[in-house]
Formats: sequence, structure tokens, C-alpha cells
Amino acid sequence: MLGNVEYKLNLARVDKVLAAAFKYHSRYEFKCLDVEEVPFRLWGALLPLCGSTIRHVETKNDENISPPYELIGLYCPNLESVQWLSEISHIVIRIEDGKRTVTFLTEEFEYQ
Repeated sequence: MLGNVEYKLNLARVDKVLAAAFKYHSRYEFKCLDVEEVPFRLWGALLPLCGSTIRHVETKNDENISPPYELIGLYCPNLESVQWLSEISHIVIRIEDGKRTVTFLTEEFEYQ
């Protein structure tokens, strides 16, 4: 899948018509964006095109690369949850009716 997505993104970067076609044909494919399927290096091109269709983001802690949270905040207005995994912790952020529920391992609290 990655090679195909990367190839299509490269085409979408060079032409507005191809970008619109990519956005249209990918509107259901990226409801859940997982770093295991689409690496962070492609998110800068993918999020401006498909960010509005993304409902869930799954990331992981990588010492060399930080997840592009600024891009997620900018291009994913319909986001419902962000899942962040690392070797020592598991954090899930769910967004519902303007409230964010953060789960860290087994502790849960709400903030606005």
C-alpha cells in the first residue's frame, strides 16, 4: 500500500487536477491514519489533501522523528481521537462534543 500511496502523493504534488483527483478518490481510505501504514514523512503532503476526512490518528514514539501534531491540528478539523504509543506508555485522546478525554495507561481525566 505504501508504494502506491507515495506514488499517488508525488503525482498530486505536481498538478492541481491530480491533487483534486487524489483527494476525491482517497476520501474514504484515510479515515484512520496509522503511522505504520503511512510514515510521518508523507503526512506533510497527505494532510492538506485528506485531513478533513481523517477521524482517527495512530502514532508512535520514534526517537528520531516527532509526530507532526501541528499539521494534525491544522488540517484535521473532524478528528475524533489520537492514539500515541511508546514502549513505556499508551495514551489515547478522544474528542467528543468539544471535550477531550485523555487516557494514560489506566488513569483517565478530562480537560477542556
